[in-house]
Amino acid sequence: MNGPNSYLSLPFLFFAIVVLAVGCEDSGAPAVTTDMHEDFDHTHKHAHGEGSEHEHEHQDGFEGSHAHPHSHSHRHGEPLFGGKITSIGHSHHKGGEAHYHAEVMPVVDGVITFHLLTETADGKSKSYPVEEKEILSLINEVNGEPIRASELVFASKDDQSPSSTFVATIPDKFSESQKLLIVIPKITLGGERLNFSFTVDQNNESKETQQTDSEPDSPQPEKAK
Repeated sequence: MNGPNSYLSLPFLFFAIVVLAVGCEDSGAPAVTTDMHEDFDHTHKHAHGEGSEHEHEHQDGFEGSHAHPHSHSHRHGEPLFGGKITSIGHSHHKGGEAHYHAEVMPVVDGVITFHLLTETADGKSKSYPVEEKEILSLINEVNGEPIRASELVFASKDDQSPSSTFVATIPDKFSESQKLLIVIPKITLGGERLNFSFTVDQNNESKETQQTDSEPDSPQPEKAK
């Protein structure tokens, strides 16, 4: 792919390949978590720009791939839409720092959706619209061979701008894959160049769809005595 949105930066491409090669260790994590950030506080290291970037997991299942050259404590807000919160990183400004997250929704009809979030002064989640109409990513099976990875373009929902909601259709080659890893090597939020990754589970989609579509058996009338 050519143009300004192409993967022209070798460090970012290398990062994406490494993440796709390593895969996700927590393959048994639920596709959607709605209550894991209540009263959650933790300290972890992050890095911006050309610093050492890494993927890591928190003890309560909180997922993310970002790194910073310092440690700090931070309380994450709760999901706004019932999805799974994934940490992206933070930016610094005169008043302090702003934290960014992606809320990843369950796969529906082969479509992946995530919402960009930030936080209010009191730590509550809120949407974070951006001007970008497309966000480039790489997609592969969890623990899959890197050579199978494909580019995946997330588009702003309903082509709105600015937008905080982005969607992409899973490529046909991965339609039968249960767990998928999505790596976004570059995203600029609050003037900071960040990256993150997340997983989705298509198996959970099929189970939820079956439960939604299936209706309980109609009660059978009692036989007349």
